[in-house]
Amino acid sequence: MTYVPPSPSPQPGPPQGQARGFVSALEQPTRYRPPATPSSHLAPLPLQVPPAPVHAHRTALVWFFGVLGFALLALVGYFVTALGLVASGIGLVLALIPLAIVLAGVRHIDRWEPEPKGLVVFALAWGRSRRSG
Repeated sequence: MTYVPPSPSPQPGPPQGQARGFVSALEQPTRYRPPATPSSHLAPLPLQVPPAPVHAHRTALVWFFGVLGFALLALVGYFVTALGLVASGIGLVLALIPLAIVLAGVRHIDRWEPEPKGLVVFALAWGRSRRSG
């Protein structure tokens, strides 16, 4: 017994203008050709620099911290004239000890659930103002 290969069945060819294996003419790969434009008509565009943004809130912050710094300077001047330089220095050093303890505790607790640094500073400033005010 000998093997006889089946005869190929006639398959319909692709429609006119289409290559084999593509469903439509739109699917066929083509090479991209950029449009032809004369380069003499293209002039370089002038460089346009956008205007600097205006920050009104930045001015308010500068004024706020300026007034705060002046008030701090006036307070230090008052303590130095009322108590003297040595007593004011001793009081400053002694006040920094509990502040360091509180800041270390806040930093230790803040490791578990970190808060934004600005919020921590605000909370400490609020507590200081409520305590001394």
